[in-house]
Amino acid sequence: MEYKEFEFLRGKLRLRQPVKGHRLSIVEVLFVYFARGIKRKSKVLDLGAGFGALSLLLTLRYGCRVWALERDKDMLELLHYNVQVNGLLDKITPVEGDLRYIDKLFQKQTFDVVIANPPFFKDGFPKKYHFETDTKLEDFVRAASYVMKDGGYFNVILPAHRLTELVTISIYNKLSPCNMKILYSKENKPAKYIIVTCIKNSRCLTSIEYPFFMDTQNTKSVLQSFCDIIT
Repeated sequence: MEYKEFEFLRGKLRLRQPVKGHRLSIVEVLFVYFARGIKRKSKVLDLGAGFGALSLLLTLRYGCRVWALERDKDMLELLHYNVQVNGLLDKITPVEGDLRYIDKLFQKQTFDVVIANPPFFKDGFPKKYHFETDTKLEDFVRAASYVMKDGGYFNVILPAHRLTELVTISIYNKLSPCNMKILYSKENKPAKYIIVTCIKNSRCLTSIEYPFFMDTQNTKSVLQSFCDIIT
């Protein structure tokens, strides 16, 4: 696999990522920024961790312990490298495994928080890191519900057009959508992404937050907040 290594957040984070396929973008940063339920003492599972971008950002921002689950050999190699080069071996534990068989990897109700950035689009397309192949959205939600404690938080980001599908699957798996943050590329454009936080076995009411426009000064403020909090 051809990869590229670069510094991010003014050199406070170093990442090795593929030249082609899924790469770090501002979307992942915003996802971690708006994620809910994460505290320093939280046990967090990153489902389909890839090369570790979310796991690294989570640990640097919240100081929590993260278990990064990934099955792809190439991604796992990059994940191990990124954890080591950033000095986070004591905070992030890479786990090799397939989330479809989550019961073979973890016991029920192990984690306080689960975070996931599933493939954005359904199958029928060639790019495996952006499109569903043998692992579907249902598999991510089912795995999250299995490992989460009652009252635990599931944070997930998807294209906005998949909201109905996500809500339906989540409720079926005892995960109640309690908060939604909608991301827009520009003010006069349709919604681009949606960040949904669900709570397991909860009767919470759904709160839809003020929209976030990614082409504004707000995005720079989010990046600055990451730089400020990382020592």
